[in-house]
Parts: sequence; structure tokens; C-alpha cells
Amino acid sequence: MFYDGGWGWFMGGMHLLWWLFWIAVVAALVWVIRARPREPRPGEPAAPRETPLEVLQRRLASGDCTPEEYERRKALLDDIVELSLKQAALWDEVKSDLRKSGLALSGGQ
Repeated sequence: MFYDGGWGWFMGGMHLLWWLFWIAVVAALVWVIRARPREPRPGEPAAPRETPLEVLQRRLASGDCTPEEYERRKALLDDIVELSLKQAALWDEVKSDLRKSGLALSGGQ
């Protein structure tokens, strides 16, 4: 009585699932493309990034850390920088220019 020999609701359900699958795939692609970090275009300035020292200074200014904690963490940052530069064999060349921008170094470094 209810079975007419065809696939009936099963094929209609599969057809609906097929369309839902492709809609999900397209939505995932759009999400992935929009979520990736965007490279600056040529001639467009890159967004400035805070250095660890600037983050530490901002935290001190906003009251997130005490002056003692600031000094302790600043000393730790200085030790990490010194160790990294020594491992890269650059310490002797740049130790007098530590507070300058890295862009101010000569092209040979």
C-alpha cells in the first residue's frame, strides 16, 4: 500500500543531505579564507606590533603589575635578549645598540 517500488523518501532525504553537505563545505571555505591573517598590500604600512618591553611598560602604567615585578620581568627580558644574541654570535656587535631599532643595524647583520 505505501511502497510503490521506488526509493521514495530515502532518495529525497539523500538529495537534501547532499545539498546541506555542499553548503557546509562552501561555508567552511569562506570561514577559512576570512579567518586567515591578511598580508599588507604593497605600499600599505604594516600594523605596528608591541614589543615585549612595551607590553610590560603598558602593564606597569595601567597598574597590572607592581614596580618590583616590572623590574624583575624587565631584567628577565634583558637576560633572554642577551642569551639569544650570544647564541647568534651577535652580542659583541650590538650590545651597545640594544635600545635602538633592529632596522638601525647595518646590512651585514
